[in-house]
This record gives sequence, structure tokens and C-alpha cells, in this order.
Amino acid sequence: MRSAASILGSQTKKMEQAGYFVTFVKSLYHLSLLTIVQYAMAMILICAKIARGSGWHVWTPHTQ
Repeated sequence: MRSAASILGSQTKKMEQAGYFVTFVKSLYHLSLLTIVQYAMAMILICAKIARGSGWHVWTPHTQ
């Protein structure tokens, strides 16, 4: 028969693992969101480049 301490310990470990998993999923979600935003920005820049047809001189907010 397992002692209350060992049962409590295993439960705590499970909770920790669940916490790590949730954190991992959240970070993955944020990462994918950032990636989507970056891809969108890249597509906009490429479209702007094609639309202007002026080689590599792409309009960006930084070069105003």
C-alpha cells in the first residue's frame, strides 16, 4: 500500500508535467502566430515589389 506522501508526490509530478505541457502549447501557439504574421509581411513586401517592378527597392516603413 502506498503512503499518502508518495501518492501526493506523484500527483504533484503529474500537475507539473501538465503545466509544462500547457506552457509548451501556449508558446507553440504564440510562435505559430508570429510565423503567420511574418509570412503575411513577407507576402505583402513581395507583392509590393512585383507591383512596383523596381528591382529590389521595396518600400518599407523604415525607409520613409
